[in-house]
Parts: sequence; C-alpha cells; structure tokens
Amino acid sequence: MTSDIFSIFNPGKIKINGELIDFTIKDLEILENLGSGAFGETKKALYRPKDLVLAVKYEPKPSDIESVKMKYLKTEIMALQNSDIPEIVTYFGMTFDEGKCVLLMEFMNSDVDSLYKKFKEINPGKWFDERALCIIAVKLLKALDYLKEERRVLHRDIKPDNVLVKKSGEVKLCDFSMAAIFERSKSAATTKDTGAPGYRAPERFLGTTEDDGRFGVRSDVWSLGITLVEIARLQHPYNKRGVKSFEMIVNIVSKDPPFLNLDESFNNGYSKETVDFINTCLTKEVSNRPYYKDLVEKDFYKKNIMAEDNNAYMEKFLQNFF
Repeated sequence: MTSDIFSIFNPGKIKINGELIDFTIKDLEILENLGSGAFGETKKALYRPKDLVLAVKYEPKPSDIESVKMKYLKTEIMALQNSDIPEIVTYFGMTFDEGKCVLLMEFMNSDVDSLYKKFKEINPGKWFDERALCIIAVKLLKALDYLKEERRVLHRDIKPDNVLVKKSGEVKLCDFSMAAIFERSKSAATTKDTGAPGYRAPERFLGTTEDDGRFGVRSDVWSLGITLVEIARLQHPYNKRGVKSFEMIVNIVSKDPPFLNLDESFNNGYSKETVDFINTCLTKEVSNRPYYKDLVEKDFYKKNIMAEDNNAYMEKFLQNFF
C-alpha cells in the first residue's frame, strides 16, 4: 500500500493560526502520558518550533484503504478537521511514526470524568455544581447538534471521558474514533456494538432501530442523558461497584431509566428545569425520545447557551481543581 491513499489527510503538515507548516515527529517533545483507550494512546507534547503544547493521539495505521480502521480514521479526521466551533477540540494536523497515525490536537486540562471525581473528593455527599453541569450540558449539545446538522456526523461514544475542560473555562467534545457519517456509511450507523456499554441506549442491546433502520441521533441523546446523570450524582447510574456487565445490561434494557428524582434534586439545589431537561433525554422508548433539534429549542438550552458569563463561571469553578 502506498502512502498516496493517506494524502487526503495532508500528513506532515500542521495548521496554526491559518498558517500551514511542514513538520516531522522530531518537532515534538513528549511531556507526559495522558491516557489510553481501545483506539490508541494520548500524550501531552510540546511542538518546539511554536512553543505550543498539544495533545498527541497515537493510533494504529490502517493496513488497507477499505478496512474498518481506515473508515473510522477518515471520519475522525474529517469531523475534527472541518469543525469550526469552539465546543469541539481544535485539530492541527497529523503525521506517521513507526506504523502509527499521529494526530495533533488542542491540549485541554482535564476530562469531565476526572473533574467530577475531584469534585466528589472535595465535596463528599454533595451533587455536582448545577450551573457548571448546565454549561457542560449545553456546550456538549451544541457540539453534537453541529456535527449532525453541519457535518452529518454521529459521535456514538458520548461519556464524561470524552468531554474536556480547560482552565480558561472552555468545554469541548473530543474523540471521534467511533463516529459515523450518516450518508456515506449506513453500515457504520447501523452498528449497535459501538461506545461503552454503560452509555448505550436500550435499543442498541435489543436491536430495535429508528424509522430509517439506523441507530441514530436518539441513541446518542440517551448517552447524553446518562452522561449528565452521572456527572450530577457523581457516579454512573448503572455501572456501580459490584455490578457485573450482564447485570448492568439487563438493568438498562428491563428497568426504568435512571431519572433524577425531583425531591433529591431540589435538596441538592437543582431546578426543575434542569431535572426535566436531563430526564427527557432518558425517555426509554426511542420513538418518543427527542432529537437534538428538539433539545436545542427548549428554554433550558436557549437560556444557558446564551449566558455571557459561561466561560468566566467555569474558569472560576475550575480553579478549585487545577
């Protein structure tokens, strides 16, 4: 296989402030490991020519242009490369190194999974800060709706680990390694075994689909709801200590959704508007569950996304943890 098939990714180029620059792997100084997952590992690195700190993701280089890995890589880079909203991590470029694809992205200070666990340590017995959760919710929804409406991309792996925060107060969606393109990849959109099991919608286990025969936006809306419940209550609603994987799946499929209880929510300072917004994402019957386009029309979204002090509030909130 020649390197020509990778020319669509423009390898060996990094784009900074609109300037396209040649670069090699030697321009990077690895600073520390940030984590690893099913599709590779991520490291913090310094791009020395510009003194720019980056997040560098290493993924296996696909061996065949028609391989599943190649399709996922194309979707991941396309989603990042063409996204121009501040709620999605910035993509700078890519190259190859020792049989791996190396993706250069914006460095963020933490994922929300780590953030809420730090909050839990400092504030035992409390729920997550409501205003911070509302900001995370609407920023995440804005990113997901943008991907669907402007890029025809379905994320399919929504969870706290894939929502990032920066000390300056920014909240961004990341990790498109399981994403699917609606028009070009119906087979990918119909795949049910994607994303972490604890965040999959009931229909993904049952094999029931939406009207067009796919697991679409409304399956991701469920994942959004689970993510928000987890952040609010500082623990995953299904994947609790001692619960085995099969038992968790049975609970997702057969039991009532893990709605936020109004009384408990009020005792933790949450408004009915916040609770209702989160709970509507967890409508069990997929045909009754809202789309992104329905959620962005709700007063909860409009009020919180338009608040001018969102970044300032998050910056002050995050000072407690970094």
